Amino acid sequence: MRCPKCGFFDSKVTDTRLSMDGVNIKRRRTCLSCGYKFATVERVVVEFPYVIKRSGEIVEFNENKIKKSLTRAMDKEQCSEEIIEKITAKILSRVLETKSDKISSQEIGAIILNELKSQYPVAYMRFASVYKNFKSANEFASECKLIDGEKNH
Repeated sequence: MRCPKCGFFDSKVTDTRLSMDGVNIKRRRTCLSCGYKFATVERVVVEFPYVIKRSGEIVEFNENKIKKSLTRAMDKEQCSEEIIEKITAKILSRVLETKSDKISSQEIGAIILNELKSQYPVAYMRFASVYKNFKSANEFASECKLIDGEKNH
């Protein structure tokens, strides 16, 4: 690792810690040339599958689209950014469990709905109204009854 002070290419790791989220590794380092102490953060780079859209188009996976959809769906829930980050992390983990190089946007939508269903029924309905493309108020009402029935059992 290059020293930010003198530019020397070698340093000694003096401490390594896993971050609270378990995703990043923080390392304390000392430059072997000038003795400057600095920290670095490492993160595992994960290859997400490509997404097959309803149109058949294949696009790169975009984590920001999931966050944006969740933020929009949970707009009335008054939840923190931290909660959205945790739900996003669960969704990303489930996407990676598919162990395939492609996943349909419908599968991703189903994963999102599953994460919202039990704890955030209003957000579930907001997301479902777009994802399931309800054609009538009756379809929307049926979904409400379904989610309400599951919540009462």
